[in-house]
Amino acid sequence: MANLGADGSSPATCASERSGCSPASDIAVPSGVREAIVKGSADEIRKAGRAAGFCRSFREVGLQKLFRGETTVQEVLRMLAVAPASP
Repeated sequence: MANLGADGSSPATCASERSGCSPASDIAVPSGVREAIVKGSADEIRKAGRAAGFCRSFREVGLQKLFRGETTVQEVLRMLAVAPASP
C-alpha cells in the first residue's frame, strides 16, 4: 500500500500540487542516519546527519549562498536576525 498524504492523496499528487515539493517518503536517508533516528537521541541524530552531509544550519547555508553570489550580506544577516553594524 502506498503512503498517502494528509488529505488521502498519493505522494505524486501531493508533490505536483505543492509546486515542486516532494513528499517526505521521497527523501533518501543514509543507513547511519536512519539508525540514529530509530535508536538515538536528538544529538546523535544531528551528529549522524551532519556526518552524512545533512543538517546544515541557517548560518552555514547563508554563508554558502553568499560565497556563491546567490545572496547579499544584508539578507544573510536579516535571516539570522542580526542587526548590521552601523558605519
